[in-house]
Amino acid sequence: MAAVDAQCRELRDLADGLVRSLQRTGVMLTYDRDGVSAIEAYIEANRAHWTEADGERMCGQIGCFVGECMIAVYGAQWSIRAQGDEPGVRVPTGDTAFPVTKAYKFLRGGPADSLLSFFDVMGTIIARGGITQL
Repeated sequence: MAAVDAQCRELRDLADGLVRSLQRTGVMLTYDRDGVSAIEAYIEANRAHWTEADGERMCGQIGCFVGECMIAVYGAQWSIRAQGDEPGVRVPTGDTAFPVTKAYKFLRGGPADSLLSFFDVMGTIIARGGITQL
């Protein structure tokens, strides 16, 4: 359990690092829907200036930030099955979302893989009692 707690702290630290980095550029992120909207707008405004390597470096932090927003808003928690597995965010219905994967898709694919839509859909899933209720 201590190893999982340490991994969860590392994920939060990655998110906090993104918040601090962007704060220095005047972008203020909050751990909520507005924060997800702000990070998506920031990415869209800057995507053309980044190399593929830049985007790859940021994906983990962005995904962890979105995950932390889900934790703050939806009462979710990080779900880490085994060392080396991608972390998921388990929401109160028991469904699991993968914000780091979504961040990679968004950075590679653009608006069709919207982080904000992902965040909102998870809210709908929770409100309806789980993905099987959609």
